[in-house]
Amino acid sequence: MPRTSRRATSRTLVSVAAALGLGLILSGCSAGFGIGAATSEFDTARLHPHGPSGAWFSDDYADGVTKTFATSDTLCGIATPVTANAATTPDIAPAIDPNIAIVSVTGPDRGSYVEARRLGDGAMLWQRAGFNCVEGALLDGFALVTSSDPAAGGPAELIDPLTGSTAVAIIADERIGRASQLGRADDLRVIDAGERLIGVKSDGGIAWTFANDFANSIETLDDGYFALIGPNERLAVLDGRTGTLRTELSGLGITDVTWASDGYVVRINQSDPEYAFYDLDGEEVGRTVKKSQYSFVPQPSKGVTFTIEDHMKAGRAVGVNETGDIVLWQTSEQKDRSRSGDIRLPDSIISLGGVSASGDTLLFHDQATDGFVLIDGDANTLFTWPVPTEKLRIEAGYLVVQNGTGSIVLLP
Repeated sequence: MPRTSRRATSRTLVSVAAALGLGLILSGCSAGFGIGAATSEFDTARLHPHGPSGAWFSDDYADGVTKTFATSDTLCGIATPVTANAATTPDIAPAIDPNIAIVSVTGPDRGSYVEARRLGDGAMLWQRAGFNCVEGALLDGFALVTSSDPAAGGPAELIDPLTGSTAVAIIADERIGRASQLGRADDLRVIDAGERLIGVKSDGGIAWTFANDFANSIETLDDGYFALIGPNERLAVLDGRTGTLRTELSGLGITDVTWASDGYVVRINQSDPEYAFYDLDGEEVGRTVKKSQYSFVPQPSKGVTFTIEDHMKAGRAVGVNETGDIVLWQTSEQKDRSRSGDIRLPDSIISLGGVSASGDTLLFHDQATDGFVLIDGDANTLFTWPVPTEKLRIEAGYLVVQNGTGSIVLLP
């Protein structure tokens, strides 16, 4: 995505806001995070994030929003040069904008279909009738689509998001309804089909099926493992290679556990801080007392986890960029600090909602507008948008606003 000048962006931003009937504040840029402006144990620390690069929003948002892409239908994912499988279509990929919205359309008159539209101008690139998809459909170059006809008994396919053509037909004994892709375990793709999880081979065959009778949510860990999180304090770790449980946890409140890429952290006492650290087999590997533990951002619920070692050595860190550099933390004196020095944040440090890829820009709840605000490392406001952070998600590096049943993608 090309960068635009501050002046040009300001003009466009005002026109976009006016068209949408939104108020918007835009301020001048600053130098961002200056390495060496502050000294602490976190200035040179580097953590080990595991997750999709798209969990960090584009640095181009520091210059504002130039336009929007809106759909009243389900936005299943965004294909970019990183996520699109352009290598399979060398004759087509260079000729089109690779930033593509994959949308699932359902209607009694038009029927159900999946389509691809270019984010820049909304142009339709392809349609696949008789299919649907859900949020989380894209993973490592392919989109998962399933039959929209319950009586059809299938099919489910992995398709090339650039062309809509079938890459892999999934061969299943039972119909796969609406489903998303959770992650990879060696050469398997692990699919969440609601009441069951499925390990899909590269040729479309089914390696295993796991009856998911309790997990309300699932978080992707490292090395092909997945955390299953259910009600009534039911927690488990699934091995994505075999479809079997490696560990089952009991007696732990869901809010007491933070998942790491290679284990989990248990909050023993919050008021008088004490935390225990466990590997994926449930063996305790460490414990800290009198040391606070904050959640790293991006968080596991956004697809990003960090190692147990990271949690043990950098519990007071909050914002982390794509390469693992800590860009926002709280000192032992409970002062908020960026790499520019002490910083006055627009809200509590634990309300950090997102970090740009470089870490130069941070996203917070804006108390003044009840929307969200982007700031730099000196807490200068870059721009605000009057939509609450709970309606915002980061998808393939884009800021996406949930608008009822539809979505609005803010384009930098």
